[in-house]
Amino acid sequence: MSGGLDMLAIEHRMALKALLTPRQVEVIECLCLGYGQRATAQRLHLSRATVRDHTDAALRNLAHHQDVVDALIAVSETIRKQALLTSPRTAGTPGQSDQDPPAPPIATGTP
Repeated sequence: MSGGLDMLAIEHRMALKALLTPRQVEVIECLCLGYGQRATAQRLHLSRATVRDHTDAALRNLAHHQDVVDALIAVSETIRKQALLTSPRTAGTPGQSDQDPPAPPIATGTP
């Protein structure tokens, strides 16, 4: 990651920590990196129900801070793209869960 991207990631992680519990931050970070609920649960040694609970609680907390959410989404997409470009995809890595559906394609506005 570039120095500027590292700094943005640090700033946005600090913003998350101010709004969420440490465990909610861990869950959201895994999900933002592309891990599905099952992979996140395995990685953090939680049940899938607990991952869903942490996700729901985090989203409720973040709903009151839309500007922060918008910035976090933009940074997480950049971090995720960078991670996918720099690391080989193997079993157990982001995007490789056999239980999670693939992400829908992004609409480009052309048919």
